Amino acid sequence: MFNPAFGRSNLRAADDRPSGARPIGELGGARKFRGTVGIGDKADFYSFTLKNRSSFNLKLDKLKNNVDVALIQNGQTVAKSTRGGRKPEAIAATLEAGTYFIKVSQKSGNSRYRLSLNANAITPPPPPPPQGLEGANVNFGVYLPTPTSPISAPINAIVNSTVEFPEIGNTSLPGRFFTINADVNVTARQIIIDYSQFARASTAAFNGYVFDFSGNNIPTITGVSLGAGSSFSPTQVGLNFDSDSVFVNVAGLSINPDSQIVIDLQV
Repeated sequence: MFNPAFGRSNLRAADDRPSGARPIGELGGARKFRGTVGIGDKADFYSFTLKNRSSFNLKLDKLKNNVDVALIQNGQTVAKSTRGGRKPEAIAATLEAGTYFIKVSQKSGNSRYRLSLNANAITPPPPPPPQGLEGANVNFGVYLPTPTSPISAPINAIVNSTVEFPEIGNTSLPGRFFTINADVNVTARQIIIDYSQFARASTAAFNGYVFDFSGNNIPTITGVSLGAGSSFSPTQVGLNFDSDSVFVNVAGLSINPDSQIVIDLQV
């Protein structure tokens, strides 16, 4: 038999069957209730819901005789406490969102009890940072005669497993100058420029490519270097970087359809 709850809880008495469980509603924070069980009323049921995955704590104390407590969901006991005598009972668990029942059971004699509940939503951890530059936005452009002088409007893509900028050339990057045809692939930790024609890049202070990265939680670029598979030496390809950009200077470079520049990114 339920006695009026204390604190701010003031719900009606409930039955001793799950179908008539005392409805607590959505449980968030601390709630307390008082009740009695005994020879003529062997069980009290409560029901509550959790909107989110939560840390849950239950304490049953102020006992006069032996009383047990169980936590039930979908007819299955999730957890229980069955200490002997007048010892307080307790349950601590991490629970998923859903509807739960609490069963307070008389084991010997008649007893009053105090039921204390507490539930706090568990904030999910933040998503892990991207692996390298995977998922970042990348703006790509061809620049001449300085790395701040684009010869066409930069184009944008998301770094993923496909070739972000296929068949770069005069068709895709129209401008005042001829652009050497190439596939430009940006991966999580590399930039690969794969040429498809014979050409010689014009001589200038800077004649090449600029990659600007942006997005949430993208890592800082801490270094660049020519990687395995490059057709050129570090003295032929000028590389530079800042925290979110990479500059590739190919001024004066002689290129053929088998030429490739592979740039390793340290992030």
